[in-house]
Amino acid sequence: LCGWGQDVPGGAAGRAARRDLKHLGGYTTFVEDGLLVNKTIPPILPWCREASDPTCSNAMTCMKSSCTDADIAAGDVRIELKVAPNSSPNCKLHTWWNDLVSLQCDMHDTGFGRTTPSLQGADPCSPWTNIGFFNGITGVGLDVAFVRHWSWDPSNMRLYFAVYSQNKIEAIDMVNAIFDNTGNSNPLPIEVRPTSNIDSVPDGYNSGALNTFTFVYGKGEEYQGFGGNGLEGKSRRRIGSSGRDYTVFTINWYGASRLQAGSTYTNRGFYFNSDLESVEATADNL
Repeated sequence: LCGWGQDVPGGAAGRAARRDLKHLGGYTTFVEDGLLVNKTIPPILPWCREASDPTCSNAMTCMKSSCTDADIAAGDVRIELKVAPNSSPNCKLHTWWNDLVSLQCDMHDTGFGRTTPSLQGADPCSPWTNIGFFNGITGVGLDVAFVRHWSWDPSNMRLYFAVYSQNKIEAIDMVNAIFDNTGNSNPLPIEVRPTSNIDSVPDGYNSGALNTFTFVYGKGEEYQGFGGNGLEGKSRRRIGSSGRDYTVFTINWYGASRLQAGSTYTNRGFYFNSDLESVEATADNL
């Protein structure tokens, strides 16, 4: 799930808000682990230096999180990961992240200011994805757990990231070995790609057999037209992950809804367990 506040559409309208139930299917299904999703993951792009400050004289303001082709044509410069000619990444321990080694390595040109993407995974809404740094000459890849800073100080070439290792020496030696560029008179390009912990769909995979739990709540127009008397107000579903051990999930009727003296409000919902293949037929009949 996307983090609470990143739900789209509706994120800009409120924390993980879907303001109109009529744009949904009338129910939400949660599936056990093992569901494979056919989704194209967007490329991972480092931050850009503003054309207005080509030397990053103000490291705090010279960078932005994204830039278009038109921005680049106008003078913005995207960070390109690389190791300098005849050089090692010269990795050193920076700190620890979730008990994993977080390094600082010389992996881009100087002249870039402070960036803090705090990037964990290739796509925050696709937890099966990962970040991969690949040697542009050998093709050897490195799985990256977390990108803390693409850059920080214009005077150095440091990239700050965590790897899947809890041993400082092993982590440093591993990254230095994969991206060693000594003896090469040209820069060593580093490609940033989304990766997945699933290489292919297993033989005999049957998503329909997975266990599910479904909330059935209906659609917005079904609330407004119930019994011929429209109930004013707005309907929404909110759903998202959190930093704790729960998932945010609420169905609300809110806004201009008012019950007058003597009025009756009826709310009906259904909850059921089934295999995934049966969900649509069961929910649509409720």
